[in-house]
Amino acid sequence: MILSINEKNIEMQALYEELYASEETLQEQYDSLYEQSEFIKKSEERYKLIFDASKEGLWDANEEWIVTYLTPVWYKAYFTSLADKDLKVWQSLIHPEDLDRVNDLVNYHVENRTEFYKCEYRVLNLKGEYRWIEAIGKAQFYPDGRFKSMSGSHLDITIRKESEFRIVDMAYNDYLTKIHNQLFLREQLNRFLEKNGNGAVLFIDLDNFKNINDTYGHTFGDYILIEVSKRLSTFASDSRVISRFSGDEFVIMLKNQTDATEIKSFVESLLNEINLTIRKGSVIIKVSASVGIAIFPVHGSNIDILLQNADIAMGQAKKLTHKSYYFFDDQVKKLVVKEMKLESALKSAVEKHEIILYYQPIIDIERSSIKGFEALARWNSSEFGLINPDDFIPLAERTGLINEIGYEVLKQACGFLFMLDNLFENRFEISVNISVIQLTQDHFVTDVFDIIDSFNMPYNRIILEITETIMLESDENILGKLFYLHSKGIKISLDDFGTGYSSVNNLIKLPLDSIKIDKSIMSDSMTNEHVYSLLESIVVYAHKMNYKVVGEGIENEMYL
Repeated sequence: MILSINEKNIEMQALYEELYASEETLQEQYDSLYEQSEFIKKSEERYKLIFDASKEGLWDANEEWIVTYLTPVWYKAYFTSLADKDLKVWQSLIHPEDLDRVNDLVNYHVENRTEFYKCEYRVLNLKGEYRWIEAIGKAQFYPDGRFKSMSGSHLDITIRKESEFRIVDMAYNDYLTKIHNQLFLREQLNRFLEKNGNGAVLFIDLDNFKNINDTYGHTFGDYILIEVSKRLSTFASDSRVISRFSGDEFVIMLKNQTDATEIKSFVESLLNEINLTIRKGSVIIKVSASVGIAIFPVHGSNIDILLQNADIAMGQAKKLTHKSYYFFDDQVKKLVVKEMKLESALKSAVEKHEIILYYQPIIDIERSSIKGFEALARWNSSEFGLINPDDFIPLAERTGLINEIGYEVLKQACGFLFMLDNLFENRFEISVNISVIQLTQDHFVTDVFDIIDSFNMPYNRIILEITETIMLESDENILGKLFYLHSKGIKISLDDFGTGYSSVNNLIKLPLDSIKIDKSIMSDSMTNEHVYSLLESIVVYAHKMNYKVVGEGIENEMYL
């Protein structure tokens, strides 16, 4: 019995020791779990601090698309309250233009289980500003494939996007006028041509813009370009690309518009808008433009050929008097090719001494004697033969060669007068045509005096003939040069009077010594009483103003 109790005590002692050992093990396990729990808690707190301090907005949404976590500091810029955690609230802040794209990308990621979802879009903040957001997310799924949750981040990339937009703006928009530039036009046109699109290209060039720049300076020229661009931009639409091509050239692409009547109507509206009058002090500048039209793919399916043909048509439009636009055709291209060859040859004409002068006598009716001569320039080309001024002077004016040719004509005319002085006792006058373009040159007056002085010729024996187109310039600088030349004794004559822009008011503004009546008026006066009366009135008025009158094209006594 006593043995049995001892055995029980031993058994109880062993059981106690076993329980004590188990308690120690449990305590150790508890302590370990507690330590792990504290570590996890501290980690969560640490990560929460990191998330809250992050520049990114972190979020997590469950299978019902209810947000289970948001970074409060980041999202307080967008939500008045973080209590409403339905993702639809966030979607309501997305820019309407971006919303469909965002939803499509999220759905595609979930349905196709791509690596992650990424999108850039705009979101409205509490200040009423749209901010650019870069969104990245990744979906999780249950073992059976059902959608479980999605976690992700939002990063404000507004500064980066604005920088990108500035770079794109610099690349594709003109710095001065703020409309699209040549690069943008080329890319859009090229892309449209690659898709076999049809339409039209309008090549627009401002008339006499170089003269405006040379006379009034580039600041005023820039002002005109900006004003024209503003007016052109009002015609912009999804089917029209407006661009500044270069300098004073603009190009418009019309998509899916090939009907000539519709294009003509559009161009006329365009010209009505950009043909404007600008006042600079006491000077009035009339801005006008010429438009060349090429239809694609009829006139070219290659961008360079298409632009070239539109440019060619624009050049032809500048020659027209009844309208300011022209549709490209093969005939005008042949003329341009010929003109290009003429231009190339004209560049060396002065050097080769191919510019020659014919001298037409000016008769003094009262004395029945030769008073002087008019120098008539001709181009005796070694390649093309004898070319009249009507064919090469406009070309010389467009290319700027008129300055060199004009001085050559004045030199030869003075040389001719010098030769006559050695042959005859009479002292004749010599009349030389000058271009408005020559008058815009800063050194024109000095060069004229230098040439005349080189022959020791009295200034009062030189007559400079100006055309009626000078009336359009209303340029104080040009008028100032004419008055100065006149004050030194050089005579000024108005050529082809009665065919253009002359008026009594305009005549008073010019320092004239004589007017030349156009030969068409002289001829018509013989058969038309009204023209004869007009001619008679002109002569009476001219004499009252002390202007001498020269009649052109008088070849027999019946005109006298």
